[in-house]
Amino acid sequence: MESSEIDAAEHADTEELVPKKGAVSVVWKFFGFKKSDVYQTSILCKCCRAKVVFGGGNTSNLLHHLSRKHVVEYQECMKLRSAPSTSAGNTGKAKEKSSQMTLRDAFARGTAYDKKSKRWVEITNSITIHIAKDMVPLSTVEKGRLHEDDPHAGS
Repeated sequence: MESSEIDAAEHADTEELVPKKGAVSVVWKFFGFKKSDVYQTSILCKCCRAKVVFGGGNTSNLLHHLSRKHVVEYQECMKLRSAPSTSAGNTGKAKEKSSQMTLRDAFARGTAYDKKSKRWVEITNSITIHIAKDMVPLSTVEKGRLHEDDPHAGS
């Protein structure tokens, strides 16, 4: 190996690891990405620098790696997972359940347009054009699935 290749290999092992963007799980405290990995595709263990596969959008493989290779860190992670949330908004009261309204509920709460109104005509024409131009099956409207497919419907 040439000295430039050796330097590059050493740099890869010592390159600073950055946290996952938008990470919620405490397991990410033990994993990161190389700063040069802007798309965050290769997960590395902060303890041993091993590359860990992240499949299906969950952290099971990360927890499995910790439990097999780093028992102390795994136990710390489990304690952090079971600890109550310490967010700034937590005032000691029981956490109220908040949920986002489903699209179906949002549309059910809406007020129907008068069939003679200008807006009703515009919406009807837009749906007709959508079905005709995009060759959408009529069952999309008949089965009430139009709102599920169109994020702008009803706005």
